[in-house]
Amino acid sequence: MQRIRTMIRQPLGECIFLLIRLVVLTVALWLAALSDHARAQTSEFPLPGELTGAVYLASDYVFRGISFTDEEPTIQANVFYTHPSGFYVGLWGTNTDFGPASTAGEHLEFDPTGGYAGEGPFGIHYDFNYFYFHYPGVDSSYNYDMHEFGLFLSRDFGFLNVATQTIYSPEYAGDRGPSEYYALDIGVPVPYPFAHRLPLSLKFHIGTQQLDDDDPLAFDDYADWSVGATIPLKAFDLTVTYTDSDLDNVDAAGEQIIFILSRVFGAGKKAGLHTEESESSLDFPGEITGELGFTTDHVFRGLSLSDEEGAVIGSLKYTHPNGFYAGLWMSDIHLSGASTADEHVKMRFWSGFTGKTDFGLMWNADYYFVQFPGVATEFEFDFHEFGGGLAYDFRHFVLWGGAYYSPDYFLGSGDATWIGLEAGRAVPHPFSEIVPAYFSAHWGNQFVDQDQPTAFQDYQHWGAAFTLDAVGFKWRFEATDTNVKHLDGADERLFLTVTKSF
Repeated sequence: MQRIRTMIRQPLGECIFLLIRLVVLTVALWLAALSDHARAQTSEFPLPGELTGAVYLASDYVFRGISFTDEEPTIQANVFYTHPSGFYVGLWGTNTDFGPASTAGEHLEFDPTGGYAGEGPFGIHYDFNYFYFHYPGVDSSYNYDMHEFGLFLSRDFGFLNVATQTIYSPEYAGDRGPSEYYALDIGVPVPYPFAHRLPLSLKFHIGTQQLDDDDPLAFDDYADWSVGATIPLKAFDLTVTYTDSDLDNVDAAGEQIIFILSRVFGAGKKAGLHTEESESSLDFPGEITGELGFTTDHVFRGLSLSDEEGAVIGSLKYTHPNGFYAGLWMSDIHLSGASTADEHVKMRFWSGFTGKTDFGLMWNADYYFVQFPGVATEFEFDFHEFGGGLAYDFRHFVLWGGAYYSPDYFLGSGDATWIGLEAGRAVPHPFSEIVPAYFSAHWGNQFVDQDQPTAFQDYQHWGAAFTLDAVGFKWRFEATDTNVKHLDGADERLFLTVTKSF
């Protein structure tokens, strides 16, 4: 408990400045949607070109042969806007953890990117790309942030796809001087009797990272390689990859096997890669849905789990026609610089049933298992919850109420029960058909076993949110507060969450 009580608040001015920038962007996109809708009501995304992206749930984040999450799971997401001319801009995000020896406080990586792509002679795709690697919350003295410029070339011959990477950085992360990265990627579809129903492709990669030999902080030049297989299942892809490098003196650069579940919307645009989305020939009852997004603060029941900084969100969910569902939700977390638990990601596995009675009462019954990979068991972060709720649409507003019980809550708090209420309604306005708006308010009470020495105190939390559905995204502005006065991470806050569902 003391670890959380010592959380350090991000300066209020920085939060306000970030929110102002996000509000300005939201209004600009909203106005663009309104003006373009007046000309043509043909597309969910109102600007010329297309919006693409993907969410990845992976067992590790390996960057050029080195684990950037201490060989623990990761949640990643990217979003790209591509203009018909070939110019594009995007944002890629992931949780990070450079291992127990790191003192930089890294937990998140945001990579704004931009470039120009097209097709040249002989069917060769080209992609001129710029990446800015940014680690929010890390002091600038660590020099982790860096710029990279790349040229990606690829050619699809049908029976195989060949791609090359040439990347240059004027100052590599950690103030290690100039660097170059060269790589070759080969993709091969596997011809076998069931390929028409379950396509299988093999991917081979080899790359070399070359750093300034005159810089005493630089790594030695090294090579990394990987071999992987991808199976496109219904609504998402499953990839299994073996990766290794010749960096023998770096623990995070050893050989390992990585599992990745990914879901792409749009054309699967990522720097140097050109993969068209297609429907899988496999079919089974129900549907798989998902969500990806970014938030300026990860708040759970009124408490900040990201030290009041940004976070990446992603989920995949399967729903059967009989009302059964199961899924996985992930987000990066960072309790505070004072935490010694080595937490960097939160995973929530859940399943249950949902339905609706003849007179319109909606119900849900859930089981949750919340896990914090990489956190030692003695910290007692992981917990189970059982519960459910009831909801009813009163025409002018929807009301939901629910309760959840945990036999051993977060931080070994013992028996715990949470009850909550939420009410919401659509907000009518002149452009509601173009940009739907929704207002909601919620209240909750967390009860915990006061006999446990590590327990939280019972507390209440409440808040209100205003959600816009604009330019293909949901923009949720939310204000929350609690009656907890001794935690910086539990006071009043305003944050923005932007998500894309598919």
